[in-house]
This record gives sequence, structure tokens and C-alpha cells, in this order.
Amino acid sequence: MNIHLIFSSFILLILVPSKSLGCNCGDSGPLSSTDPFDALGPWHQRHLDCGIPPFAYRLPQDAQAKIHAIWVNYQAGDECEQEQEQTRAIIMAIPEETRMQLFKGVCGPGFLKNESDEVRDRFMHVWFNDDMTIEQKQTEFRKLAQELLKNEESIARFAKFDQKLSEQISERQQTIQKLSVNAREAYNKWVNFRKQEHNFLSSLPPEIRAELGLM
Repeated sequence: MNIHLIFSSFILLILVPSKSLGCNCGDSGPLSSTDPFDALGPWHQRHLDCGIPPFAYRLPQDAQAKIHAIWVNYQAGDECEQEQEQTRAIIMAIPEETRMQLFKGVCGPGFLKNESDEVRDRFMHVWFNDDMTIEQKQTEFRKLAQELLKNEESIARFAKFDQKLSEQISERQQTIQKLSVNAREAYNKWVNFRKQEHNFLSSLPPEIRAELGLM
């Protein structure tokens, strides 16, 4: 089994991709897998799923055509890492302001669905802070929720989100504790390497990231 797949559940809670990547929010409730503010959702999902992204229809026509061309020969069950990277490169090549407009009001935490842009930005600022651990982010989220969330539906959705996130943090910690000493040491180093990779790639201009994504 690919080592990335083995540890992906750990890394998803640590490494956060660009908030402008885009996602498919769906309408199946605050804890569905398509809710980007679900503890398991695309808000911190490092990789796209195999196949044409469900949000592709929101992209400019030329980007849609390129993405469809990438996946035209893909067969279900095949490895798709190269196609994922090519798709990500095309999305990241779209100007950031355009991406934000395309997904504004669509992608974001379910518990912020009915909140203002200002409130959403306060939460996103915490979530995308690479200097904070997931535990620190959860603590800060709880403070923000108490301060900013007034809508009963938003409060209820946040409670479910917070519970799910706590479960995922606990499961991750338990799994890490079961690793051998050497494996845990290797895991910690690997996490640091991946964070360095993320920070480096995030510092590059979008057009450079797009070129690298095609390699």
C-alpha cells in the first residue's frame, strides 16, 4: 500500500491547502462528506478525488475543457495522482480573485453557511494559520463560536462539527501512539517535511505552481 495513503488521515489534520482551491459543498447536512467544514471535509483535504471534480462546472470554459481532457481516458480504479496534480495546477492557474468569486458562498464551514463574510473570515484566518496545531485551532474555534455565532442553526452545526473534529483528533492520537518508537520518529520527521513542502509551494506564484503541477 502507498505510504501516503497509510498516513493521509494524519496529514489531513495538519497540512492545509489553499483556501481558494474550491470544493463541492452539496446540500446533505452539516456532517456530510461534501461539507467543507466537516472535520473530514475538503477544507483540509490535501488531494482531490479521482475523476472530474464536481465543482468543475463553476470554472471558466477553458479550464473546464482542460480538466475534461485530463480525465477523458481515466478508468475507475486506476491510480490518478498525475491527473489530480494536473487538475490542481489548472485550478491554481486561475487568478485567486476569480477563484474566490467562483466559490464565494459555496465553500466554507456548514456552521457558517448563514454568517457574514466578516465572521467567515475570522474562522478561516484561524484554520489556515500554519503555525497553529489542530488542537489550538479547535480551541480558538470554540472561542470564536461563543463570541460570533448567534444563529441557533449555526450554533447547532458548530457543536456537531466540534464533536466530529474531537473524534478525529482522538483517533489520530491513538493511532500515532500505537506506532513503534522508530515509526513515530519517522512520522514526526515526515510531517515536518510535508509542512515545509506545503509552505514552499504556497510561497510560489500561481503560474509557477501550475507549471510544476504538470511535471
